[in-house]
Amino acid sequence: MLPSLQPAWVLHRRSYGDNGLLLEVFTHETGRLSAVAKGVHRRSRGGAKSGLLQPFTPLLITLAGNSDLKQLRQIESAGANLRLDREAMISALYVNELLVRLLPKFDPQPQLFADYGSSLQDMKAGGNEPVLRRFEWRLLEALGYQPNLSCDVLGESLLGHRRYALDPTRGLVGVDDTETDNSGFTGNTLIRVIDALENHSEFDREALACAKYISRRALKVQLGDKPLRSRELARAFLSGSTRVPAARADGLNPR
Repeated sequence: MLPSLQPAWVLHRRSYGDNGLLLEVFTHETGRLSAVAKGVHRRSRGGAKSGLLQPFTPLLITLAGNSDLKQLRQIESAGANLRLDREAMISALYVNELLVRLLPKFDPQPQLFADYGSSLQDMKAGGNEPVLRRFEWRLLEALGYQPNLSCDVLGESLLGHRRYALDPTRGLVGVDDTETDNSGFTGNTLIRVIDALENHSEFDREALACAKYISRRALKVQLGDKPLRSRELARAFLSGSTRVPAARADGLNPR
């Protein structure tokens, strides 16, 4: 009996042999994984499937195989491609690259999967940067590396006018107690950041800058020195290429 269809998104794709694709896929039930789809370019064998197997198209799939590299068997559309504009696509490909780089394989993350789908819809509607900050926050939570912004490293409540820097391995530290940052953000700003991240209140400019600072520092520890390539991926995607572009030191955040 074939396994049941499960919701999935393609995070990245490249050519595999003459008529196949090697995919990075994020699924509802299995988590992130690598899979091969064979014969997808042959019209007599379902050539239309190649058009479905691209980022930002919701899918229903079944997987087969006992190795870490799975095979896609059934592939069905679960909706139309989201057709993101250029800025939204760069942001979405950045999110895809974070998932490929950071999510362990075969670790189901149903809540993050739901957050990913809703984030893509929000990007399509506009306002990419607040969407990115909230998704980064949920990703850090799923990975177990979400920093505690409710108190400092000593467990003391934040003081509204005191400035704090984030030490990713310890937490919030008063800037006069550390050399990790020369400016930091006030306790009042950090309180607004938590409200915007957790309760979806509006970001003001300073809170949005603070949220970006926090995600950069927290994610950098997990990503290491290898740069992200979201802008190169976006250019390749827009040109229709399935090749992986060469790395370039563009920094952590495409925005």
